[in-house]
Amino acid sequence: MVRAFVAAVVFCSPGLTGCMETAAQIEGARIQKEASTSGANGKECLRSAFAKPQYAEIKTKTYFSVEDRDWPLQTLNDDSLPTKGQIKQLYALYADIQTCRKIILDGANKIHPALTLAWVQNFSESDKYWADFTGGKNKMTWGQFNQGLKGAGVDGQARLTQAAAQIDGHLQAGHRYEMEQRRKAAEAMSELAVQQQAILAANRPRMTSCNISGNTALCSSF
Repeated sequence: MVRAFVAAVVFCSPGLTGCMETAAQIEGARIQKEASTSGANGKECLRSAFAKPQYAEIKTKTYFSVEDRDWPLQTLNDDSLPTKGQIKQLYALYADIQTCRKIILDGANKIHPALTLAWVQNFSESDKYWADFTGGKNKMTWGQFNQGLKGAGVDGQARLTQAAAQIDGHLQAGHRYEMEQRRKAAEAMSELAVQQQAILAANRPRMTSCNISGNTALCSSF
């Protein structure tokens, strides 16, 4: 996120505006660093939760991963219903990943409200499938549960992409505005310098030196 923008705008601009970074460039670099840190921490938290041995059974029934990979077909076509033991494991795993969600949301809060909103909506959508599946009222199969989570993941990625584009747009607009203001300020300073030089030149004391050559006086001023 925002990586392309940061790479595009963190540069020294030629001409009158100079090489000082704009506020948008500084903010873009901060966002990139925060996104990298919080993203890595969130993934590590989820990996640790998924790797716990008490969840070994349900890992064969669904797909828990922090990587963007295709869901195994057998999980999407599983027409079996969850057992009480499996539902108990799902409740325990759900409780475990709340810590990871907090890490993700804390990181998003440090980046931009649009990103926080996207993550909240993502968690809310996936929670609907967790609630329906573990509640048992709708007799949802493992395949239906997995298909729901997969669809929620696709929707969630779209929300995150949209949020990133919105953040990039704000940064780019801010960068362009600041660069334009710098250009105008630099041009105004140049015009002011020319005016000052003209005023000083007009009021500068002038010295005249004359030499007599025969009957003619030859004078020069400086």
